[in-house]
Amino acid sequence: MRIKNKILSILSGLAGLAFLAGACNKPAPIHLAQEGTIYMPRAYSTQGNLSLILIDTPQQVTFGAAYGGLQYAPNDIDISFAIDTAGISTYNAAHGTAYVLLPSSAYTVSSLDDTIKAGQTSSKGQTISITTASLDFTAQYLLPVKMVSTSSGKIDSALQTTWFTINQLNNVYAGSYSTTGTRYNYNADGSYAGSSAISDTRVLTTMSFDSCSINTIANLGSYNGTVFYVRVNSDNTLEFSGYLQNNPGSPITNEPGKTSTYDPSTRSWDVHYMYTNTNGTFRYMDEVWTPQ
Repeated sequence: MRIKNKILSILSGLAGLAFLAGACNKPAPIHLAQEGTIYMPRAYSTQGNLSLILIDTPQQVTFGAAYGGLQYAPNDIDISFAIDTAGISTYNAAHGTAYVLLPSSAYTVSSLDDTIKAGQTSSKGQTISITTASLDFTAQYLLPVKMVSTSSGKIDSALQTTWFTINQLNNVYAGSYSTTGTRYNYNADGSYAGSSAISDTRVLTTMSFDSCSINTIANLGSYNGTVFYVRVNSDNTLEFSGYLQNNPGSPITNEPGKTSTYDPSTRSWDVHYMYTNTNGTFRYMDEVWTPQ
């Protein structure tokens, strides 16, 4: 019996030692360097790059704050932001760019204050509504939104500012379109002179939020200095303008008696235009443009 009890005592002691050894080797709690820091998620990498188009209705962009690390905000954290106009010159110098400040008339901000609620990892977020129709589509714009203060926690200086950039503004019509149709030829006295098929690609390039230049005409291709324009009206009817071979005496206009239209649901065009040659002959074009 004594031997049995001793064996049990030894086994019990060994188990205790094993428990103590395990306790000594228990991993420390995981703690990240950015634990508890406050930052702007959209300040990371290219998250501030905006893909906007030239339209006369507002396009919305969001921003907010987040609580860094693996934990949750221990209490409500109030955040204040500002439009950091002073930072543009520094940004341009550092990146070799030439951004201009997005004009205040082109946007509204829902609020420059936000809150990360206790037990959450990010704020609800705020909205910037940007109207691009009045902007210069050839310019590159920058809107810096900076986190300037928090009620608790430390601001991550590397992710403190979101540089919202607009690198290119195209309208909704710009792009390449497969073109099919017919050219009808008329003599100067109005008599019919035959027809020919049209098969081409039209490339539309932004001029303003409702207008584009067109690179080719009829079945003539890019024709010796010809300028060719289209404007889309509010009811999606079209107005054509321009002239052949740099000659205002050879105007391009809408084909009489027919209405040209743009279908926004399919981005297709039902097109009817004409041009007049300097000798008085004229051409009618009936075309369909479909997006490539």
